[in-house]
Amino acid sequence: TPADAEQLAATSIRRTPDHLLRLLDQLGAAGWPLDAVELPAFRPVIDRFGAHLRQCGFRIFADADREALARAEAQPRQLGNLLISGFHGGHWALWHLLRAAVATAQHANISLQYPRDEAADLDAAWIGSWEEAFGEATTAETNTPPQHGTRKYFFLVGTDAQEQAQAITATALSFLANEGCSRLGIVFPAAGALSRLVGSSLTRLGIPHQDAMGQRLPGMFETASFMAWMELQRTARLNALLHFLHTLEVDHVLFADIARDRAEKALRNALSDLAIDDLALLAAACGQRQGEGEFVRDLIAAIQFLPNRGTLSEFLRATSAGFEQMQWHERWREIESRAGWAESLNASFSRTLYLRWLSEIASSVRITRDAAGSHPYARVQILTAAQAEDQSWSHLILAGLNEGSWPAGGRGDFLPTSQIDAFNSSVQKLNRTAMRRGRQGEGHVAIREGKALFLGGQQQRQLARAQFSSLTESASIAVVLSASLIQEAAPERISNPSEFFSSLYHQQHGVPVSQSGMRALRETTSRWLRDSQLHSPDDLPSTVDIEQTAIAYAARRDSGPSGEYDFALRAAPNEIKPLSVSEVEALLKSPALVWMKRFLGVEGTEDVTYAWNSTVGRWTHDWLASISGMSNAFTPLPDAGEIAHRISAASERKRREVLGLCQTVRKPLPDWWQSGWENALCLARSLGEILSTAEGWRWAVTEWKLDAQPIAVTDDRT
Repeated sequence: TPADAEQLAATSIRRTPDHLLRLLDQLGAAGWPLDAVELPAFRPVIDRFGAHLRQCGFRIFADADREALARAEAQPRQLGNLLISGFHGGHWALWHLLRAAVATAQHANISLQYPRDEAADLDAAWIGSWEEAFGEATTAETNTPPQHGTRKYFFLVGTDAQEQAQAITATALSFLANEGCSRLGIVFPAAGALSRLVGSSLTRLGIPHQDAMGQRLPGMFETASFMAWMELQRTARLNALLHFLHTLEVDHVLFADIARDRAEKALRNALSDLAIDDLALLAAACGQRQGEGEFVRDLIAAIQFLPNRGTLSEFLRATSAGFEQMQWHERWREIESRAGWAESLNASFSRTLYLRWLSEIASSVRITRDAAGSHPYARVQILTAAQAEDQSWSHLILAGLNEGSWPAGGRGDFLPTSQIDAFNSSVQKLNRTAMRRGRQGEGHVAIREGKALFLGGQQQRQLARAQFSSLTESASIAVVLSASLIQEAAPERISNPSEFFSSLYHQQHGVPVSQSGMRALRETTSRWLRDSQLHSPDDLPSTVDIEQTAIAYAARRDSGPSGEYDFALRAAPNEIKPLSVSEVEALLKSPALVWMKRFLGVEGTEDVTYAWNSTVGRWTHDWLASISGMSNAFTPLPDAGEIAHRISAASERKRREVLGLCQTVRKPLPDWWQSGWENALCLARSLGEILSTAEGWRWAVTEWKLDAQPIAVTDDRT
């Protein structure tokens, strides 16, 4: 039904709003309303979104650009001379903004790029629209001498990003040794690990270069404590709380009444006893215990949690209180400066949506460069494809050409396949409707006033091909294409080369590049690297800690007598304390972990998310202990009926205890908890039945310490 379709559409937008927002931006830039595309299920949400925009005084970029153009044409020209250069058919989203800039200048020169074969329609419409607005364009004369000789192409394949970076660095060194190398561009699809590795290698070798992408330096929001606070607000569970507490200083105001390790121990015990990972419930359980439990309850109560639902103003007030408690004054001032419009939005929404918004605006990453990478006029330039476009190079290295990197893979969409096909058809109709014959006659294509071309997926691929072709043709001497053999996220999988790598390889060698061909290229690259005698990261000076790690690694694989590296003592201790039954069981599975815990006091952090097994064991132990009345002395073993009765009574007390805690915090008892409790009761009864069949010995005790006095047994076994 239409109502169900609208509900599903609203759910999809809530989960992934970026896709629809990108569609609205594209339609707005093209000057078309949403009615131009068949999306009836999404119109109610979009209408409400538009109402909220108007309520807050916001506009999308395209509408703001059109308003700027209208104001510029109605006002006196404020600029003298203006030069516009570097724009082509891929910049239709900036069409009205550029027109507004021209309208503010007394004299404007517009440099247009000759249409590229791969995007001829887009570029021709771009040029024709400028000519329609400002008159016929003239052909510029160039003073660039014609290039002679044949451009050479090389293909490099590294096993991973590390080896690919070494190959790129070695290639750059070989090019720089060539007298004809006037400008060397190293182009990456985007800033990432590969660009950082190449920049670090050039810096280590002392090669001046300009790193146009730079290195991302985290700021005040990219800290462990803030990210842990955000995660705690998303999910109020024990793991998130403990991680948050561990990111704070030991002398933080939250730990004024209780130490962090004591709080962690009390909370873990409460979770093991209840098996419900809910901080409100755990706090209530700790509050009923004397001593540390009360402090833990106060600790959780002191943390400012955001409400489950509210308006933006209500969420911001709660955030302000939480930041004040954490003494994050600078962080709050930054958030407050970006939310001055909050009072205009009176819509109520969930905490999850607010935290998503907060995580997007709470960004303080800045770009930095080291001294060796801050030379704008250096011969070596590290940049992206968009930055390298429309420049001249003697040598060019196109790096990271693996599938999905360049051209970028599909960003996905929330539309089903049938609607995507219909949408693509609508896009073509939109573009044809926007175009018209220009005033210069047949063959002159221009865009109607107030409109622009819609750059859909097909147009984006055309622009990517045109960009790659322009880059390869901008190098006069040599072009190098590099890729990795394996996928970084899944090293066991082969990474296919990109479409650009494969097509250019086929063009140069006449055969397609296969996986065996990629392995052969990798062997050739590796052999060339060994012969180049470039210092490998493995050859760097080692530290004492690194050498000690290597010593321990070799000692554990030595077939000689066991030593301290094999989880053994150098000499036998004077006394070995007995192990518990649980430790003996763990000793058979993982002796190293038990040894480190017993003799070094080191143990791994338990995953408290899945505490159900330990909780069932604890409940079963306590319910069976009720058979002997929790006494530390031997008592007569009751009959089978009494054993079952005592186990049932103990289990019912536990159920009523947890039910009372849930009622205290006004939360229902989970169905899965009731089912788990019944399974634990069934297990305890089964063990009780087995215990009742014991013959010849009718005495029982809850626990008997191994270092206790021996049991005195008479001839009549009393």
